[in-house]
This record gives sequence, C-alpha cells and structure tokens, in this order.
Amino acid sequence: MASNVNDEETFQCSKCDQYLNWTSKTLPCLHSFCESCVLEGNGLCPQCQKPVTGDDLRLAPFLVKSLRRRELESSEWRCDWCFEDGMESSGQIWCHECVKLLCQNCNRGHKKSQRTHHWEDLSGKERVEAIRLITTDDCRRHRQSKDAFCQRCNVCLCDSCYKDHVTASPQCPPRPLSVREEASKGKEEGGPTLERELLQFEIQIRSTYAQTSRSIEQLTTDSESECLKLCQDFETFVKEARLKLAELCDNMKVMASELERKWRRSLKEREDLLKKVTIWRHTLRHLLTDDADDADVVCGLRLVRAELSARLHQSFAPPEKGRWLVTFPKWCHDSLDSLRKEMIEWAAETSGHLQMKSECRLQESNPLDLSSIVAGDEDSRIFVGDWSSGSIQEFSDRGEFVGQCPLTDGGKEFYPRDMCRVSKDILAVCGWQSEGFVCLCSFFLFLSFSFFFSPFSFSTFLCFFFSSFSFEESKGNNST
Repeated sequence: MASNVNDEETFQCSKCDQYLNWTSKTLPCLHSFCESCVLEGNGLCPQCQKPVTGDDLRLAPFLVKSLRRRELESSEWRCDWCFEDGMESSGQIWCHECVKLLCQNCNRGHKKSQRTHHWEDLSGKERVEAIRLITTDDCRRHRQSKDAFCQRCNVCLCDSCYKDHVTASPQCPPRPLSVREEASKGKEEGGPTLERELLQFEIQIRSTYAQTSRSIEQLTTDSESECLKLCQDFETFVKEARLKLAELCDNMKVMASELERKWRRSLKEREDLLKKVTIWRHTLRHLLTDDADDADVVCGLRLVRAELSARLHQSFAPPEKGRWLVTFPKWCHDSLDSLRKEMIEWAAETSGHLQMKSECRLQESNPLDLSSIVAGDEDSRIFVGDWSSGSIQEFSDRGEFVGQCPLTDGGKEFYPRDMCRVSKDILAVCGWQSEGFVCLCSFFLFLSFSFFFSPFSFSTFLCFFFSSFSFEESKGNNST
C-alpha cells in the first residue's frame, strides 16, 4: 500500500544536510549521501568510516519512491519524451517498464514499438490515485509483487527475481524473508524501540543545547568581570603596565569571541541534528501507520535505524565549565620586561564527577537477577552472572545476547556470586551455596557460549573453581 511522503519526510545527505536527489547514493552501511560527499569519502563512508565496496551504488528504493512522490506532488506532469526534445506537453500515460510519463501522441508510437509494455492511463484519475499507481513498486520484469526481502542487501524483490539475486550473490540467504512478516515485526517491535531511542537521543541533544546556551551567556559575563578586576589592579601601574593591560583585555575578548564562535557552531550542529530528529520522527510515524507500504516499512525502518545508530555513540557533551586564568605574579610589578610577557588563557574546569558516555540495554536479561558483571575492551564483550538461571551470559557491547553457559559442579548447578576476567579466554567464577561461601576447584571447564546456539562461532570460556573451604564453629569446652 503506497502513501504520500513530502519534503520533510525525505532524507537529507548525512554529511552536508542537502536534500537527496537522483544522483545520491546509499552505501552498504545504509547511510545515504549526495554524490559529491560520496566522492569526497575516498572509499570510506563519511559517517561511520566503513569501507565502501562495489561501484554500482544506488539510492535506496525507499528513498527513490520518496523522491518520485515529491516530484509528482510538487510539479506539473509533462511528457518526458517531449521534454527531452525541447517541447512541452501534458503527461497522461505512465509506462511501467520505461518509468516515464508520455502524452497521447508519444504513447501511440510507443505502443507500436513496445507491444509487451504495460501502460496506465492517468487522465481520468485523481492525482493521489495516479501517484499511487506510478509509485507502486511491483516487479516490472515478472509483473509480480515484491514479497521477498533480502536482509543483507536491504532490498525487496519478487520471488522470481530473488532466485536470480541469490545466484548472482551466493553470500545472500538462499531463502528470503517475507516482506509482510518483516513489516509487521517492524511495526510491533523495531518501530517502537527505535522511537524510544529517537526520543532519548532528542532529549540528550536538547539538554546539551540548553547547557551550551547558558555557557555562552556566562562566557561574556565572566570575561567582562575579569577585565574589570584587572583594570582595578592596574590603576597604579605605569604607562607600560596600562598598555599591557589593554593588550591582555583585547586578547581575552578575542579568545572569548573565538570560543563563542566555536560554541555557536556547536549549537548549530545540534540545531541541525534536532531538525533531523524531526524528519526521522515524521518518517517513523508515517512508517508505523497501518496504511504504510510494507516495503517502505522494512527498508525505511532500517534506514532510520542506520541514521540514528551512527549518532548514538557520538559525544554531545556541552562545553566544560571554565574560568579565565590570568598569569600575573606579584613580581611583575617590579619588572616591566616580565610584564610584557604576561598573557590570558581560558581553561576548562573539571568537576570531578563521572558522566555517562553511553547506555547499553542487555537483551533477554533482568537487572534484578544480575550478581556481577565483567567487561573487556579487547573483544568488546560483556559477561554477567545471572542468579535466576545459575549461568554466565555473554553480550556484545551493543547489548545483543550472544550466548549462555550454565554453571555446574559434579552435575549439580550452582549460582554465581562474583567473577573476574583473568585473561582474554579465562573467566574465574566464585559460587555461592547455602552452607556458606564456597570456591570449588579441580577441573577446568572449556566451552563456547556459541556451542549451545551456533556451530560456527566459538569463544572459549574457562571457569576454574578453587578448592572448597568452610568454617565450622568447634563445639566443646577448653580447659586452661
């Protein structure tokens, strides 16, 4: 089912913020750029820096349909062939194979030369209905609906074309996903999750925007206050000292001006991001409606996620709180030579408080059941001890569930109390039993989380348990 998409719902270039056009490209990482920005990337994605493979880059079908709708809604329909010949005539016939609007005269000749093509007469139809017919994305080759979805290539195909697609690209899945099922899944699961992430992203940008605005206002106030203080200290100085004072104040104002320009650029970046958030939300809401085209939902949600995920890991910290530092030792009163070397700098103040850089939500895990957590920088893996299941769970740095290892001692399961990572492949786990704190040893357990779930991925996991010990209160009386 097709629907309308206006200018605000059309994506912008991820780098220069220009509206995408027919020469724009969508890279394998699903980031879309204008042609000039793709060329400037020198084989890398300008947004995520992933290598760009393949020369046959095209704009994503979802964006192509959006551009086509925008043109059809905002301009008069003219015959494409007549326009190419420098003439003007009204386009009333749509050729699905040629993807062109034709006038009655051009279409008569076209029918004689291309008898197998399929045409739609739009002259008696409402504009909205005509646009729906033009943008209906059925397979022109097989005259079938595009019900097969290739997740690797992010493209919808008909069943016949998908067979040819797999033959040409053996790395693609041999069996396609259902467009309708993926669209339904996206509306029920992916869409709401993406909407929450988008809301959190907007809140973060608005918060740093407000803090940056306050910093700009305080910057001028602080600089003027420091200048006044310096003037009071220099009132008794000689002419050279007064000249130096003026120089220091001028330098301070120049630096304040430079900082203000820098922070205003930062504000502008956040304003641009907020505009993008509005565009993404508008597109997302459209995709989550019942009348949204299934292919649009599948491809559109992935595009919105690609745009958002690339920015979720970026830092949008506001300017650090700072104050003006004026080097003015007491001995400069007695040395004009030293005075001429004095300067003013702006230095950021550090609060000493930790700030959250990013947030990671662990899939299929209840925070109330976690007894311990270990993370590693070298392989970007997170291991957590799950009390309820008596196991160690492995997650990626994005919170995606990788695998699970049940903990047993002689066939009897035990619960993790604490753990630490000894090396890349070794994890030491301490158990907790009702009799007290016990660390059991005598065997090394080599297994792979993926052994239980996938035969192709192995990450060696070693738990070793130390010999048990317990304390019992001795009973009896001791005589002295």
